[in-house]
Amino acid sequence: SSQDRVAMRLERPSRPDAKLEAGDNTLIVEIGTGTSLHIQYASETYLQEFEKAQSVHYYAVDWMADRIEGGENNARALHTDAARERIHHLALDGRRLPFQNASVTEVIMENVLGGGTSVSDGLIEEAARVLKQGGLLKIVDYYTPWMADGPMQYMRSYPGAFAPIAESEAKPPIDETSLNERIRGSSTYQRTKGFIEYFRRV
Repeated sequence: SSQDRVAMRLERPSRPDAKLEAGDNTLIVEIGTGTSLHIQYASETYLQEFEKAQSVHYYAVDWMADRIEGGENNARALHTDAARERIHHLALDGRRLPFQNASVTEVIMENVLGGGTSVSDGLIEEAARVLKQGGLLKIVDYYTPWMADGPMQYMRSYPGAFAPIAESEAKPPIDETSLNERIRGSSTYQRTKGFIEYFRRV
């Protein structure tokens, strides 16, 4: 079953190809970033907090190199130097992240699961592998939220790796209140009845 696959994957030792160590840094990883980061249009409040948090690094991951190039160009145009130097763009498969087990503080997926990607594709399992105990998985969808219904039902009912938590209880590395407000205020989010949900790694 999908639950068994998750459990088996979490029990294996550290991956020999995991090269990016967190050290004293706090890692945020966005899977399936496309050409615009989740924080691309963050409020000034969020960006100011990001700039102050010198230990926080943001990794934008997408398997298509041209999307990563587009994301880099957008970040170069919209973010300050202080922010850009801690935003890293990686063209690779989100199911094979180059991070050690239990080394990431937050994983973000925006408009990914609703795009036809199923839980069995391994994205949820990989998020579970890299997240620290107590780390956050944030799932956002406002493009095709109805297509994410199956994976989201799985997430809400599966107790082995993640537990759903209220947004008010989530404590991401940088407060996301203003960021989430801007997302919810978009006409697309309101038209499609999008969602923002948090899960804690158990």
